[in-house]
Amino acid sequence: MQSTVVNFALVALGGAFGSAARYGVAIVFSRYGFQFPMGTFIVNILGCLILGVISQFAVKNQFLSPEVRLLIAAGFCGGFTTFSTFMLEISNLLEYHKIITAALYVGASTVGGLFAVFAGIWIAKALT
Repeated sequence: MQSTVVNFALVALGGAFGSAARYGVAIVFSRYGFQFPMGTFIVNILGCLILGVISQFAVKNQFLSPEVRLLIAAGFCGGFTTFSTFMLEISNLLEYHKIITAALYVGASTVGGLFAVFAGIWIAKALT
């Protein structure tokens, strides 16, 4: 029980720092007036890079303890961007030659996510 509580605390702490970092990046890039959502793009790519490094260290070197991996991967990267986890999952599917599953996951997540955003907007408009 105690390790579960500690693990939740580590994820929450990392998530808080990841969320704050995402907000900081958004502020910095919003000052430049890009037409392209540069802050989100940078966060997503950087989060993927960090998660790739962490996952490789975890698999190959046992360099990081499970607690540090939770803090950084699930916590920080989870708060920084969920896009990184999405990309790692796709990478894992492709690595195990589950190409159709990976393609379905990408397509369903993209179309489903876009549909859910539009549905949420429609619901909110209908209620106001």
